[in-house]
Parts: sequence; structure tokens; C-alpha cells
Amino acid sequence: MGVRMKTVLILGAGASADAGVPLMDGFLDRARELLEGGELNDCKGRIIDVLTAAHDDLLPLHAKANLQVEGNVEDLISAIDMGVLIQKYGERDSKSLNDLRDSAIIFLCRTIEQSMGFPIREGYAHPTQSYDALAEIVAKATKPIGSPSGIGHEVSIVTFNYDIGLELALRYHNVLPDYGLKTKVVTQGQFSRQIKVLKLHGSINWGRCSVCGAIVPTVLAPQGHIVSFPGTTQKNYYFPVLQYLSKVKHTDGALEPLPFIVPPTWNKTIASPELRSIWQQAAAELGSAENIVVVGFSLPDTDRFFRYLFALGVMSKTRLRKFLVLDPDPNVHRRFEALTGSVTRGRFAATPTLFSHGLNTIRDLLR
Repeated sequence: MGVRMKTVLILGAGASADAGVPLMDGFLDRARELLEGGELNDCKGRIIDVLTAAHDDLLPLHAKANLQVEGNVEDLISAIDMGVLIQKYGERDSKSLNDLRDSAIIFLCRTIEQSMGFPIREGYAHPTQSYDALAEIVAKATKPIGSPSGIGHEVSIVTFNYDIGLELALRYHNVLPDYGLKTKVVTQGQFSRQIKVLKLHGSINWGRCSVCGAIVPTVLAPQGHIVSFPGTTQKNYYFPVLQYLSKVKHTDGALEPLPFIVPPTWNKTIASPELRSIWQQAAAELGSAENIVVVGFSLPDTDRFFRYLFALGVMSKTRLRKFLVLDPDPNVHRRFEALTGSVTRGRFAATPTLFSHGLNTIRDLLR
């Protein structure tokens, strides 16, 4: 193992797309496919409500305004948020609007659940391929819990993704994810390693306690194998996270029925004290990083939040050795290079690659 360094991995939607989760501009089409295939029958009314909001509700609007929300679920949820704020969205009344906002969260979660399949081999569900490989790299590189300082690399992960593919892979490789929440995950088994996994927009396995209001990260799988399926011929397992949340208790009450996620719209993290703390921790991680690796995050022009987080977060005395961007799109490379300052520009390098093909770069960095 090389010189011990602090490395921060930033994962965007491209990382989870490798595991089957659609990109934001593919969510609506993917939901339609799942609906037609019968995989969303349990929430069919909710899904149809969101699809209607994306098209039929806004047809009268096009005579006076050009608002395109049908192609991108983020744009759609932004429009719904504004509709809830001003109490106007098509012909919907107040109750219908609030129900629509809840439907949008369920729409996101169920589409993710039914898109990320965990492969079943020898009677057990396993992590998805690229997250499995990343978790193995992290497990081999990081220092064991309780070991002296100076042994092993220090790795933290900042992610924009809602799904649980990363965490289940880490647990499979005996690494406990620390979400940075006040309420910690109740561990099952003894984990040899622990790293920060800071989810900037929440997670489909987080719920809010209906009694104390705490954000509770739920344990979706024990250490090791994810789920046992003795004798099954099923190829993939699709984790029913929403069903699981409804059964979890915290203090004296159940969790609220919707997961705690904050979609990336104009009305996002500032309104959430819990996420403010996570963004603060992410800024601290960036400030102490010697290596920063970005995977599958496109840095859209509209995302001012991350630009400010990065710019203010990296202001520190720590010497940044490498700033790597792994993404197939050269436009993404140019956007990140434009974000760099005079010092970091000399440390910047971009590789046109998908997440799965960029794993060797991460492996070499963490040797």
C-alpha cells in the first residue's frame, strides 16, 4: 500500500445508471415501461398521477408559456414544488397538489426499486457489479477500525444518489457506511471498517420518526450476503424499500410512510436542517481531501449548489494532489475544469470513461 492519503469520491447518477437506475431524463420513460409491465401495480394510481402532471395538466399552459417538464423528472418536481408553493398547477385543488408531491416521491422510489436488480447467485442476492468492485477496492484500501493512524487510506464518499446500491455493497464487504446523521445505523455483526457515505439528497432507506422527528437510517440487509433465496430460479432481487420502511419503529412510533429524500430542485437543502448538516460535513471532507475523484456527475449548469459547495469546501490548507473526473462526456470535463482555480487546474485530469471502466483508476489511486 502506498502513502496514506485522504480521498473523497463524488458519485453522481452515472454511477447508479451502471446498476440499472435511469438517469433523470429517463425516469418518466422507465416508469411507463414498468407500469406497462405490471411491476408498479401496487402504486399504479400514484404513477399515473405523476405522468398526468407531466403532460395533460400542463397542456393549457403552452398557449402562453414554454415550460418543458415531460423529459426530465427533476424539472417536473421543480414545477410541482412551485405549484405547491403558489397553490396553482393546472386545475388541481390544494389537496390534489399535496397528494401529487407525495406521489412524486413514491414515483422516484418505486422506479429506483424496480430498476436496480441485485443478481442472485447460489441462493443469495449479491451487490451490483460496479458497486461490488468499488466496495472491494475501498475495503482493501481503508484502515481497519481501531488500527493506528498512518495505516491504510482514508476514504469518504459524497453521493447525489438516492438508491442503496453503494451501501449494500459496502456492507457485503464488511464496511459500515456512516451517513453522518445523528441517529446511527443499528449494526448487525462486527464490521472491520467504517467510512463516511454522505448522501446530499437523502436516501430511499431513510425515514422520519413520526414521534421525535429524527431522520432514521434503516438497516436493509445484514453483514455479508444481502438476502437468502434457497432453491430459487429468480435472476435478480428488487429490494422493496418502501415496504420495509413501513415496518420500522423508532422510539415509540413508526416512521412516516414516505422516505426522506429531497429531489434536486430549486427548493432543496436549505429548507432541511438534517441535510444542511450533511452538506456541512461534505464541505469538511472536501477541504481535507488530498485526492478528489468525480464519477458520473454531470455538473449541470443549473446546479449552483454544488459549485458553491465545492468552491467554499476546498478552501483549506490541505494540498490537493489530484482532482480526477471520470465521465464519458467531454462537456462534463470542460465544466469541471472551468470550476478549478489556478492551483487546482494543474492537478486536474479527466478521463472519458464509464463508471465500470474507471474503477481501475480508483484502484490505482488507492493502492
